[in-house]
Amino acid sequence: MNVVITGASRGIGFAIAEEFAKNGHHLCITSHNPVKLYKAMEFLQTHYGHEIHAKAFDLSVKENAVKFGNWCLNYGTPDIVINNAGVFKEGSIAEGNEGSMEELMNTNFYSALYLTKTLLPSMIEKRADIFLTSAPSHH
Repeated sequence: MNVVITGASRGIGFAIAEEFAKNGHHLCITSHNPVKLYKAMEFLQTHYGHEIHAKAFDLSVKENAVKFGNWCLNYGTPDIVINNAGVFKEGSIAEGNEGSMEELMNTNFYSALYLTKTLLPSMIEKRADIFLTSAPSHH
């Protein structure tokens, strides 16, 4: 199967990627941090030897979420998409600034929306599955 995973360089996203790699699936993974992402890809390829593609994108930017989706389609239509990219911002709405809330919404919600919309037409044709997860990290 072809599996797309966002937020895959560490934490829950990496654990999900590792499980799919262990089971022989082809992966397209992303994270905003290229160093951590490529270390994750190297680990997965070294230990499981399957087709794993990685490219860093800041998915809080709409155009990047679309670009990532189109990049993934170069490797085939996904069977499964796991939207795991997320950020955590401490504080309350009353105390937080608008920029922090926009970053949170852009990363945690809109990135999944735009990626899914990019991949959805080919996935519908293939009758694939989409899993939406919310696992914001604490930096």
